Amino acid sequence: MWQIYADFCPTAFAAAEKDELVKVALISETNIVPKKGSKLLIGLHQIIQSGWHTYWRYAGDSGLPTRLSWKTNNNLDIGQINWPLPQVIKVGSLISYGYENETVLLIPLNVKNSETIDLTVEAEWLVCKEICIPQRKVLSLKLPKKTNEISSTSSSLIKYFRNKVPLEMAWKTEVIIKGKQIRLKIFMSKDEIKKIDEIRMFPSIDGLIDNNGVQRFSKNTDNIVLDMKAGYAIKEGLKYFEGVIRIAKIENGKSSYLGYRINHMPISFE
Repeated sequence: MWQIYADFCPTAFAAAEKDELVKVALISETNIVPKKGSKLLIGLHQIIQSGWHTYWRYAGDSGLPTRLSWKTNNNLDIGQINWPLPQVIKVGSLISYGYENETVLLIPLNVKNSETIDLTVEAEWLVCKEICIPQRKVLSLKLPKKTNEISSTSSSLIKYFRNKVPLEMAWKTEVIIKGKQIRLKIFMSKDEIKKIDEIRMFPSIDGLIDNNGVQRFSKNTDNIVLDMKAGYAIKEGLKYFEGVIRIAKIENGKSSYLGYRINHMPISFE
């Protein structure tokens, strides 16, 4: 069992910052203010000490997602966090979903005018190993109208993690409950099916699946199938399925991972 601090304790922050379990920064894909009406991606960059991890938007059996509280000027609309695909993190019998080593949580901005951008955010996150330590830091980001500075590497870093953010599901999909099992069917062409090497479900609803249960992948003529053990929420009457699917493809001898979102999909019962 993990030791988890229920509240964000200032003493814990001091100890954690001293050890630098997570180095954080607010970064931008550009170093100047874009034109009025433009979209802009910024990110919370986390560099995580080896052996430790932070959490995805649904943490799983234990943990808490990163939270952002913005204080900003009035020339921006700030969107919700776009979360990159998580990893499966197992500690004892607990399965959680999160990030190790490095990640960037992406935040889209809508720029209302071309005035200087001066952003401040209070970020709170939980970093865990055998124990969990809450951390908090106030971060700032300033983008001038013009600059003579050379662009940093932030643009390529944001692009890299943007490619890890799940897309809308690209194929017809069905979700069926049969006994204690959830069966996810994704319909594809034969050529597409041949390329699929693996599939993994990351639920975004507590109790949708048994996080510690085996996920079994198989192929048919016109679809791929993922069988999972239903969680307690299904027994309590949950009627929809929601989460992210990670699909591994092998093409020309190279493997790649793609993520797809399934939003509020009705469940059929057999």
